Amino acid sequence: MRTTLFVVALLAMAGCANEEVLRERGKIAFDLAEIGTDGLEGEAGAERAVAYEFCLPAKDSYVTQVRVIDPTLQLYPGVPGRVGCKAGEILAIGNTHRAEWRESLERLAALRYVRRIERTRFE
Repeated sequence: MRTTLFVVALLAMAGCANEEVLRERGKIAFDLAEIGTDGLEGEAGAERAVAYEFCLPAKDSYVTQVRVIDPTLQLYPGVPGRVGCKAGEILAIGNTHRAEWRESLERLAALRYVRRIERTRFE
């Protein structure tokens, strides 16, 4: 009986974790399935990295935290970007051209102060 309850509790916790991951991934507003394991998309010979952007509060501790997660980030204080950063926020733009791109995006999405991560197209 105790073993059964323990297994049910573990399954319930796993379900909560999966729901949490799904919510975090909901912050990523583009399809990660289109990006290869190398961080590139497109047909052979025409592959390209995917650029993305998000806003973060203009605090040194947050800047340090996101740069540890994604060293490709370029920061643009006072620029709204396409995601619409507000006063007191910094626009951050990164890209997927590295081996750990997916893990980085998921870690960024898990940060409570990152509202949404949008794909950036430089047109």
